[in-house]
Amino acid sequence: VIAAQNEWKVLILSISSAYLAGVDFVYVAKLGIDRLYGYDIGRVLFKPTQAVEQPFRPTAKGALSYFVGYEAAGKVDGIPEDKGFAIAGGMTWSKVRFDNDQIYCFGDEDIAVAQGYYYFTNNKTGDIAEVEYSFGYKRIASGELKIVLHHSSVPYKAPDNSTNSTLLIQELSERRMMEETAAEGLDSKPWRRHRFRPHYGATTEQPTTGCESAVTAAQDAWKNLILSISSTYLANGDFVDVAKKGIAKYYGYDIARVLFKPT
Repeated sequence: VIAAQNEWKVLILSISSAYLAGVDFVYVAKLGIDRLYGYDIGRVLFKPTQAVEQPFRPTAKGALSYFVGYEAAGKVDGIPEDKGFAIAGGMTWSKVRFDNDQIYCFGDEDIAVAQGYYYFTNNKTGDIAEVEYSFGYKRIASGELKIVLHHSSVPYKAPDNSTNSTLLIQELSERRMMEETAAEGLDSKPWRRHRFRPHYGATTEQPTTGCESAVTAAQDAWKNLILSISSTYLANGDFVDVAKKGIAKYYGYDIARVLFKPT
């Protein structure tokens, strides 16, 4: 995992240095994405930091657009919101550093996950960007690890004078939820319901494999846990006990390391 992380940071710095040198940095990025990400072996769950309109990138073309920017990727394959993360929007990066909170390798070590912070030093200003990450890796036949999960986000900052979860939900997603649920004729008030929303390129069909069905069932159980804690709290019941039992039931703290990064 450490070796895979080193390769990833070398890729980011290589794209930046190629851009500065005036050489084909898009080609460098494309080769790196093909080598380090698992788009060629299956699905990749990539959620970049600076993506709003299309926050999930299930294709290599979407990943390329994020790293090099809309203009460089081309108007056919590029995504308009992308400024080119790997070149810092044109200012480039001079240093990338990983700081792992946890690394965990499953069973025969064909699957591994890591979470923590990584730091990006702006080549022009010297400013350091602190970002939180979760990576998932799958070992291929050659023995190398390929990225199959990459989630990245900036550290959360609580609203002034409040740590209320309802305000957090309103701050992050109320407008989007209201727009979408109004179109569907659903109630949009936070915490009274919860649903998992597919990304812009996802199929709306029902799960087609046993694994996908199991994941959907686990998601249903998790959202019911959240609503149960809320309803028990409203009824002046022992919501802490409900939460404790739910965590014990649905999280794997009793069997392995759990990489949990809350909102």
